[in-house]
Amino acid sequence: LIMAWIFTDMSNVRRIYHILLVTTVITSIITLWEYYLKAVPWAGHIPAFLNVSDTYLQKVNSFNIRSGQYRASSIFLTAPTYGEYIGMMLPFVMLFILQATKSWRFVVGMLMLLLLFVAAFESNARTSMVAFASVPAGMIAIWILKRFRRPEGRQDLLASSLAYGLPAAGLVLVAAVLSIGRIRHRVLGGGEHAASNEGREAQWDMALPVIMKNPFGYGAGTIQQHVPYTNRAGVFTIDSYPINILVEYGVPGFLLFFGIFICAVVIGVKVYLRAERPEEELAGAAALALVSFMTTRLVISLSSGMKYAFPLVGLILALWYVQKIRSGWVPRGKYRVTDEGDSGPKLVHAAPGKAGRR
Repeated sequence: LIMAWIFTDMSNVRRIYHILLVTTVITSIITLWEYYLKAVPWAGHIPAFLNVSDTYLQKVNSFNIRSGQYRASSIFLTAPTYGEYIGMMLPFVMLFILQATKSWRFVVGMLMLLLLFVAAFESNARTSMVAFASVPAGMIAIWILKRFRRPEGRQDLLASSLAYGLPAAGLVLVAAVLSIGRIRHRVLGGGEHAASNEGREAQWDMALPVIMKNPFGYGAGTIQQHVPYTNRAGVFTIDSYPINILVEYGVPGFLLFFGIFICAVVIGVKVYLRAERPEEELAGAAALALVSFMTTRLVISLSSGMKYAFPLVGLILALWYVQKIRSGWVPRGKYRVTDEGDSGPKLVHAAPGKAGRR
């Protein structure tokens, strides 16, 4: 709700867009540094007054090793949660490239994309590679659709060529994932991921009878009581967020939680297609970021991605509201729309007796 209010000012939208791009570059550089060290860079620089035990630091480093291969996680605790973050930032990097009107901006955008891909590769997380296999195609698809919606869209040679080339590129990508071992391993996983897949199946086997017994949920914080799954190290874990939602909040909570994001995705794409200002196009990038978020929620149960997902919903709703005002819609009451300035259209009280229109 706070973000929806803040982002009705277009200057704040531009500001958060630049912040997201800069922080994506910073976290990617930290990933390269971490992969070079084969350890989290901050591990040896913790102030003494924090009293962090050596056992905890060993555990942090052990989280990022699988089958003898180091998995960089940047500022996050685990590589999968970092992969979720990459998937949510990738659409904004793609938008920066697609909005480039000067060659130097296009080059900078491509360098950011390359840096983010290297970071995703070094994280060795399926969540990040699945994002790279799907998000760019989705961003290009809605970009093509937006160009086709223009009056001169049918004569747009670039949009036409990309529209015909995108399905072919998709088929090539699917064939590469299924036939080339290294790509299939990065996207779909290999033998070292078998334990994670089997654990997830076991968790669903334990959760389904519990959900069927009480489809309205058992309350927050009761997941361990009703689905007491432990991994091979004897540690309780849940590796799929829908299990948490269905057990704790039931089917209604599940529908409400994912329904919020699905509605935001639909609204975000519509806002993008009707956008007349560059700031409004952020709704499309935010929509694809939420698609990536919901996809990774299937294999992640940690709450780290929530701090990015809900503000993106607020961003989409704010841009939808601003776009509606710009198109002439005014809420019920005595309002009028001021001229659109640098910060976007504004609602102000109209003169007494002049009711606004809805």
